[in-house]
Amino acid sequence: FRDAPMDREFGSLTLALTKVEFEDLKFQLRKIRKQTQKDNSVRRMSTKGERVYQMNLQLFPVTDKSR
Repeated sequence: FRDAPMDREFGSLTLALTKVEFEDLKFQLRKIRKQTQKDNSVRRMSTKGERVYQMNLQLFPVTDKSR
């Protein structure tokens, strides 16, 4: 709460997924993370960043598999 809402972004989703959907979503999240890192690295070659941020993406089960 110490950071102003304009300085942060929080959100969450709770999803019911099949194993195939889970694997696809994991793949998509990995792609987003890698593309974001690549884009940022390219930008840092020409300009200095103003502030350090941490971005977290987490995908994990919160229930046992249904029968």
